[in-house]
Amino acid sequence: KVFDRADSSARRKLAAEGGYYPNDIHCHLSAATLAALDTSEPLPAGAPSASSGPTLLAALGKRAAEVSKTMVAQDVTKVLESYAMLHERPGGAVLRALGQRVEEVAADMGTKELAEVLDAYGKLGEKLAPTVFTAVGARLIQVGPEMSSRNVSSVINAYGMLEQLPEEPLLEVLDHRIKSVATDMSPEDVALVLAAYAKLWKMRVGIQSGDATTNPYAAVLGRMPGESVLGALVAQAETKAPEMEATEVVGVITAYTTLWTIVHEAAASGAGGDGSKEVLNAKVRLLEGLGSQLLGALGLRLQDVAEHMTPPDVANVFEAFAQLGQTPDAKTLQALALRLQDVVQKMSANDVARTFSAYSKLREIQLAPQAQALALAP
Repeated sequence: KVFDRADSSARRKLAAEGGYYPNDIHCHLSAATLAALDTSEPLPAGAPSASSGPTLLAALGKRAAEVSKTMVAQDVTKVLESYAMLHERPGGAVLRALGQRVEEVAADMGTKELAEVLDAYGKLGEKLAPTVFTAVGARLIQVGPEMSSRNVSSVINAYGMLEQLPEEPLLEVLDHRIKSVATDMSPEDVALVLAAYAKLWKMRVGIQSGDATTNPYAAVLGRMPGESVLGALVAQAETKAPEMEATEVVGVITAYTTLWTIVHEAAASGAGGDGSKEVLNAKVRLLEGLGSQLLGALGLRLQDVAEHMTPPDVANVFEAFAQLGQTPDAKTLQALALRLQDVVQKMSANDVARTFSAYSKLREIQLAPQAQALALAP
């Protein structure tokens, strides 16, 4: 059976139907193949390196640049996708030629091709050149209303990976489409979208901070996802929580915490003093209201998937709950504590420091009612 994606939902569906999802396929090239390709620095994923010697990939890349002017939209999309799949960055000349062709054929691209191009750039860690950014954005505005849940999640996630904030007209199109297709999103999709929103708005606060004449939060609050968009995403996250894998649960918790933090830092900064107070209060009420049920659903799922959490996952979740000023329920906390014991020897210095800090804050929150009772005692 063939699926159009390889994510947690597809794997569960395949298993439920009695199928087998292979996990023993190795993508590393053999030693003989690598030797034949004359490469001295194979990538971890097994791809031949185009950076050393006359390799096959280097030859293909050189030819791609030479014929880029004759490539149709599908051609340039396939080449960029291939580089991303191989975990191999194109050389500067190749990347410029492909980028220029993307700019020239963007008007012919459909939603799937646009999503794949952006996803490739994001995975390669190559920012879009200004003219490419503009051309792709303009086309997305035109075809945005037709995007599937998978495509729109790929697009917003790619902008997050690239740390390139879309222009206002495109943001409005993406917001509207995300709201429309939220109920079709898989656990992976909704986790990606929430994480991308969190990253983009955190980045936007940083951009606004460069202007010393304005409160950076004031300009951001009005363009954060609105009640209907966030409401739709959180509702879908709650619905899909029982199906989420560990990384998806952690991603949603972290994203929610980032958005919550932006709003509460805005309140502390006095952002409401310039006429945006009503907007600020609405955001606070919105996130507080959405968070209760969302965190409850995610906490229940954490109890089932905690054993699959990585050391950074554990640190991220402890840190998120500490930032929110909330302690998980007893069963969730127990699951997290047990997983912490399992992975503590594999934690980096940063993971240890973050977990230590979060644990001390959570401990203080737990003991606060007892301390208050003692203070009130005669």
